[in-house]
Amino acid sequence: MRHLYFRSFALFFACTALVCELTSCASAPGNPTEKAAAETGAAKVGEIDFSKNSSAISSDAKNKILEIVAASKSKGEIKSVVVAAWSDQEYPAKDSPLPAEQVDLARDRAQNVISYLKLTLTLPGVSGLNMALRPTLVEDRIPTPEAKIKDTFETYGSPPTILGDTKSPAIKGKASKVLIMVYLK
Repeated sequence: MRHLYFRSFALFFACTALVCELTSCASAPGNPTEKAAAETGAAKVGEIDFSKNSSAISSDAKNKILEIVAASKSKGEIKSVVVAAWSDQEYPAKDSPLPAEQVDLARDRAQNVISYLKLTLTLPGVSGLNMALRPTLVEDRIPTPEAKIKDTFETYGSPPTILGDTKSPAIKGKASKVLIMVYLK
């Protein structure tokens, strides 16, 4: 009888831990963006805004980038940085590609942030992700690191599965934004 009691107790704690993890009461970072970035191994993630139809980095965005880099360096030596850039539209749903001008805008934003990180801040291993593009069929079959990051973000709700839903903890509202994910050695 005591054996059943302990099994029930263990099952209760396992279920509680699972519920806690699913409902965000675990000790992981708070919002879905931070959770998705942490799952990819990023030690720090920050977000900068762009003006609509613009790929120019504002002075506020440059200051934010400096804050992200400084906070990362205080945690350890930077190994690499991934710049995930959105266009003026959200990450596309399956079978709903974005227009070419949106793909180009996200590419240009990523490239400008990459150039700033490499040339101005001389950071190592800076790469970019165009979040206006979904992984290709080949990347779905043989996932690249970039495709894995996109899949992780999709798992956490980018794009939102229910348009207009403001209550679910999905990654949404990333249009006109760039995420900077910093990985440490």
